[in-house]
Amino acid sequence: PLATTDLPDLPSLVSCVRHGYYKSLGHGPISDPELLSWYKDQRLLQNGDSLYSDALNLIGDTPRQRRDFLSRFLEGAKPGPTHRAIANLAAGGFITTIFTTNFDCLIEQAIRENPKCRAPKVAAHEDEARDVLMNDESPKLLKLHGDYLFSDIKNTARETARLKKNMKDKLRHFLAEAGLVVIGYSGSDGSVMRLLELMARDGRYFPYGIYWAHIADRKPSPRVQSFVAEVEGRLLPVEGADSYLEQVVNRLEGNPHAS
Repeated sequence: PLATTDLPDLPSLVSCVRHGYYKSLGHGPISDPELLSWYKDQRLLQNGDSLYSDALNLIGDTPRQRRDFLSRFLEGAKPGPTHRAIANLAAGGFITTIFTTNFDCLIEQAIRENPKCRAPKVAAHEDEARDVLMNDESPKLLKLHGDYLFSDIKNTARETARLKKNMKDKLRHFLAEAGLVVIGYSGSDGSVMRLLELMARDGRYFPYGIYWAHIADRKPSPRVQSFVAEVEGRLLPVEGADSYLEQVVNRLEGNPHAS
């Protein structure tokens, strides 16, 4: 399986939240440097690892409110190089199952647009997860925190602290039979990391190992480093998900010009 996340244009999303929240308090126009200084004084949106979750907490108290806000970033979005590379890997049979903490539709859109791919089996809810079968030859996409089209998506730290039973069961089932490549996931949500750590201590999982990609000039969190060491996995420093997956696709497809 491949685990991936690719947040929707995070810098612009957070910037929009910063300006919108500041304005909602009745303040007038302000320059970007002054705005950043104000947030620093208020001790808001200062933790890089939880920046996305903290920003969405300022939008509203319910998933529906946050979904309505997120729709402006997600509706009409097109798959990027990372999504298309995942689709190419699925088309070649190199990956069959994708677990994602994303709640957009870009991975499945890229798979559907790839003429060499079968239609994907997508599970964003408990009932759908139960029906995903490991031996199904179609690409399988399990959205661990739901889909933005529905009001029960999970995207704050509190909401992503737990996975529902069927999602946990499927993650366990697949990882008892396969290896895992992690792309673009920081390990900052409690639910997925807690389950992975429990499986690491069990000894029955990850028979083909774990490969955890991270940005080359940014060390993974101590928690991720500890987990990867416990399962005797490998940390993979990469320049970015796009370039790394492009190299993987080229090598697996036998492209002689692959870097």
